[in-house]
Amino acid sequence: MVGQLGCKLTTIVTPCSHLRRSRHRFLCALCVLILLAGIAQRENRALPAPTTTAPSPAPGTDELPCHGKIENGRVEFYSICTNDAVLKYREFRIERAYLKQDRTSTVTIKTGKRVLARHSEGKDRFGHDSAFFGLFPLLGAKEKQLIVAQFTGGVHCCYRYWIYELRPRFRLIFDGTKYEIGDGFDPLAFQRLDRDGPYEFTQKIITFDYFLETYTGTPQPTMIFSYDRRRHEYLPANTRFPSLALKKAREGIKKLKELGNAKESDKDWPAIEYYSLDVLLSYIYAGKEKEAWRICAKFAGDDKRCPWRREIKQRLKTDSLYRFITRIN
Repeated sequence: MVGQLGCKLTTIVTPCSHLRRSRHRFLCALCVLILLAGIAQRENRALPAPTTTAPSPAPGTDELPCHGKIENGRVEFYSICTNDAVLKYREFRIERAYLKQDRTSTVTIKTGKRVLARHSEGKDRFGHDSAFFGLFPLLGAKEKQLIVAQFTGGVHCCYRYWIYELRPRFRLIFDGTKYEIGDGFDPLAFQRLDRDGPYEFTQKIITFDYFLETYTGTPQPTMIFSYDRRRHEYLPANTRFPSLALKKAREGIKKLKELGNAKESDKDWPAIEYYSLDVLLSYIYAGKEKEAWRICAKFAGDDKRCPWRREIKQRLKTDSLYRFITRIN
């Protein structure tokens, strides 16, 4: 039918025989395009209207994450942060702003018109909750300190944390960007580990993420941070709390002994590698490196050498947490 229509149109428009063939081809193709366009238009009219996605929550809604809990002396950051866009404390004003075109969040700390600090590392995750803040008396006195958190993007990584002392002097007492920490599945929480004075907190170390190929298949050792009154700063403190720092490692050694009792053909080597690396890193970050290599060689190596020694040492060279631990030891 399309061909016949094209031929008829050609006969009317091009009586000259030397132009007939080219005009014929052109008009046939044109007719086919017109028919296809008509079919597509009818199909589009028959489709249901596309569903719309709910917009990102605005500050102050219940969809933001600040609704954690406080129990057994453990204070989750989500229980003390606010979903509001503005927080006022004494002469300080803390604001959260969201830039749609860049999909970034910014936290600004001010007194009057003076900007004291600004953080703009927050990337769009759930809208405005990629940056949030809260107040809590972390140092054990009446005055509260300001905790700022920002999500930098990704499936599970990373959160950046800053803690400010506001009075009697405004200063930064913790800068999480200095360390390889901030896993998204490890929310910030505060607890008095020594039962007295300022609160401590822990964070998972992400220096070795994907070391054993997968995220879930690679252990993350824990780092304790404690407030140093002399330096007015939260610092790595696994060497100060060795029993707590090595609690998981002791459980790992028990598990390795159980796994090692299996027949050679039945041994679960992925599990052996996981627990060996977990114990190794826990001991290293507790300041017990010699013992760490010995344990690794015993369970994952040939009793003489840990199989990952070179690769681990290479990563540790650029790890600020490791450099801090080895410096104070």
